[in-house]
Parts: sequence; structure tokens; C-alpha cells
Amino acid sequence: MSTTGIAGSFGRMSRREKLLVTSLVGTVLFLGIGGGFWMYSRKIHSKEEQIRKNRRDWAEVQKLSVDYQRTKKQAADLKERIKTNPDAAAPELPIAQASTRAKVHYRATNTATEDEKGTWNKVLQPTGDLQQKPLGTKRRNAKGAQFFRVEKDFTMPRGAAKVDDVFSFLSDIEALSNLVFVTRLNITRWTNDPDYLWVKNMTVATLRWEAESGDKP
Repeated sequence: MSTTGIAGSFGRMSRREKLLVTSLVGTVLFLGIGGGFWMYSRKIHSKEEQIRKNRRDWAEVQKLSVDYQRTKKQAADLKERIKTNPDAAAPELPIAQASTRAKVHYRATNTATEDEKGTWNKVLQPTGDLQQKPLGTKRRNAKGAQFFRVEKDFTMPRGAAKVDDVFSFLSDIEALSNLVFVTRLNITRWTNDPDYLWVKNMTVATLRWEAESGDKP
């Protein structure tokens, strides 16, 4: 129907009919415009929420990036320390050096009642062969560098040491700025005097890096 026909039909309507048609048209237009605005608002709200989420995600990525870079650097520094570890072939040396400085009170025999005083190197001695174990497993004939755990045992055959001196010496070892650590400790209290300990066995360990043949460490 043409615009002229619609206008003519509208002109022939009664006042009441015109009011109803006008109200209907107004309602349809209102619903159409309102619905369109509502859908547009929903899309805008969704976009804004996505932008806020992206900003939160980016802030989290930046935060994690700082931690990742710090962890990555720490791992690289540790790997370099292991590759240049001066005690890789003799983890007992730093312990032996520390034992020449640390004082100890000890009883030399099971029947002794008086303390003997000296340094730990008088009572604590390395024993056994150097032990090396690869960290992780490599497929047979696989190429590439390999990390090894290197261990050395100590024993105290000459007597029992005072409890306080034992733990003080262990603290001295932990304070050393190298890659040698006490990994196993087998001690027992002396039945004659509970203030003294027998160090039956102490294992110290370090790490060694072995390059593939032809690689530079």
C-alpha cells in the first residue's frame, strides 16, 4: 500500500480508531527502539567486561612474569655455580677445612670421664670412596650434559662429642657459601653420658656437571 493510501485510510478513521492506531504505532516504535537500545547496551557491557578481564589478566601476566624472570635467573645462576663448582670432585674438602676451625669437647673412649678439647678434625675423619650418582635418567646412547650427585662419608671413630658442639658444627657447615651440604646423619646418644653424641656416619654431598664430549663446561 502506498503512503497516500495509508494516509487516506488513516483520514477516514474515527477519532477513537486514530488514537488506537497511534498508540499501537508508538508502542511498536518504543519497543523496537527500546529493544535495540537494550541489545546495544548488553553488547557494550559485554565488551567493557571483556576489557576489564583482559586488564586483570594482563596485570596477572606481568606479575607472574616478574616471578618467572627471577626464578629463571636463579636457575641459570645455580646451573653456572654447579658447572664451575670447585668442590665437585672433593666435597669433603670444605668440611675438612671447617673442621680445623670449629672447637669440640669430646670423650676419647667409652670409659673416659674427662673432656678432651680440640678441633673437629681431630675426631671427624672422611672415610670410604667417593660416590657419584646421576641426577635423572638419560636414554641409552643419548647425548647431552649430565648432572651428578657426589657424596663422601665421614665417621667419628675416636670418641663422643658434646651435643652442643655437634649441632654448632652442623650450623657452621650449613653457613658455608659453597654447594656442599650434609645430606645424611646417623648419630646416637652416649649411654654413659647423654650430653654426648656418637656420630656414627655423616654424608656430605655436592653437585657436578659433566659436559658431553667436545662441549665446553
